[in-house]
Amino acid sequence: MEYFTDDMLIPILLKLPAKSLMKFKSVSKSWKEIISSSSFIYHHYKTSSDAAADGHTSFLVIHDTFVPRLDYYFTRLSVSFADGQLISKTDETFHLPFMKMDLEAPPVDTPLIYAAGFGIYCIFIFHARTVALWNPATRESKLLPLSPFHSPSKRDTYVYGFAHVEYDDGGFFSYKVGLLRVRFLNLAYRVSIELYSSRENSWKFFKKCFCLTRIGNQATGKNWVYSGTNLNGKFHLFTWVNIKDPHIVTFDMSKEEVGRLEIPAFIRHDSSYDLTSSLLTKFDEKFLCLLIYRKNNENVIYLDVWIMLQYGVTESWTKISTAGPISIPEYVDVLGISKSVGGLVIHGLDHGDGLFFCRYDSSNVQILLPIPSDVYESALFVECRDSLVSFGGTSDQRIGANTAHSSRTPTHNSRISTVCSDAAL
Repeated sequence: MEYFTDDMLIPILLKLPAKSLMKFKSVSKSWKEIISSSSFIYHHYKTSSDAAADGHTSFLVIHDTFVPRLDYYFTRLSVSFADGQLISKTDETFHLPFMKMDLEAPPVDTPLIYAAGFGIYCIFIFHARTVALWNPATRESKLLPLSPFHSPSKRDTYVYGFAHVEYDDGGFFSYKVGLLRVRFLNLAYRVSIELYSSRENSWKFFKKCFCLTRIGNQATGKNWVYSGTNLNGKFHLFTWVNIKDPHIVTFDMSKEEVGRLEIPAFIRHDSSYDLTSSLLTKFDEKFLCLLIYRKNNENVIYLDVWIMLQYGVTESWTKISTAGPISIPEYVDVLGISKSVGGLVIHGLDHGDGLFFCRYDSSNVQILLPIPSDVYESALFVECRDSLVSFGGTSDQRIGANTAHSSRTPTHNSRISTVCSDAAL
């Protein structure tokens, strides 16, 4: 090993996958120090992300089942598109010990997986008060301490969660995790946020961050906050409970302040657009992206792809493509978009349940993953990124009893914050 200087070794190691690097930590003390350093972990993630080949990507898919004996689990689905041919295969299956099926759970309370950044994912199981960080590449998992601000009231509902991993100028990784708590009162959704910070190892409570007045005949419950994403250090939430004022709520993870962005103006006034079935996500990790679901007079489905070319500028929203007409399956749930493979992932809900792929400038729908009739009450997926980021957890093979809920006590240095206002956004 003495024949390799760090300047020679590091560029080679940066090109290797996380699984190989985890094994190479045992080669020598110096290799372990290099691979474990925050600077190396940061540059490895950036290198692997930049080197991601066009025409290939991986997705994490959560399996939710009607069969009581089966627990929730994840699969990593590898997808490539070349010469007009779509190839998909299941690379890996993950069973996480804290993701157990609960027969007492509400039927709509499907676990939520949220991409926090740097290859880290946050898993929320609201009825069980479970919030966990997970790195699929290293199989590291960590349950967060219980929030001391949890509301047992039946008037309050936990509807969504978000998380953000940050790498600061000092060379340290940190993260924040948020829970959205909603109280429906007098035709208005009053939204509070419970926010955990790894730097402070504590929870904060932002009471009545924003209020959304319900106008229209939309569904209640979780549906109105189905889609959210991170960009530019902010969490973005697409909300349409007020059909006269659909918009994007933002939460600045550094300043811990609520803001607002507008969607394309004419979408609000076009009855062919179904915002309840649309999705807010990211495109190319650089732009906010709206996947807008619409039907024409013949009840044929189209999916319009809009991106915000200049962040924060409403006039910069641009439609870059339209997928459709989509006729098989008859009803679809749009799950996301991938620039790498140039298409949308959709969930078929009517005939032959499954995950489908559609080029975002085409009507050609191809099967990604067939799904048995007793699986996928709802489907969620995120693109999978290779990462070495660690957060002091344990491997999913060893997590077991030492992370049971009985040992997870609320942190004592938590506090209530009133930074957020009760103003309607």
